[in-house]
Amino acid sequence: MNKSKIVEAFIQTQDETYYQHLLPALGKLFIEVLKMGEMIEEEIKTGRIVSFATLKATTQAIQKGSGSVGGKKNEKDASAIVVG
Repeated sequence: MNKSKIVEAFIQTQDETYYQHLLPALGKLFIEVLKMGEMIEEEIKTGRIVSFATLKATTQAIQKGSGSVGGKKNEKDASAIVVG
């Protein structure tokens, strides 16, 4: 397996959050892709990047009525927009 195929396979195995941000790294060295992944992980921890899994779980909780906004249950459908 050549170096570019290794990078491609690695990126394809990532979850949506990482995949979206690592896709532009196709063609870069594997070590650079790993460094980018570490940076993305740090940004998720600090809240600068929203994890799709977290966003999906939050949206589902709100739609099921288990979430609350302002102390009141939200019974309407919820939508979320991620800008980045």
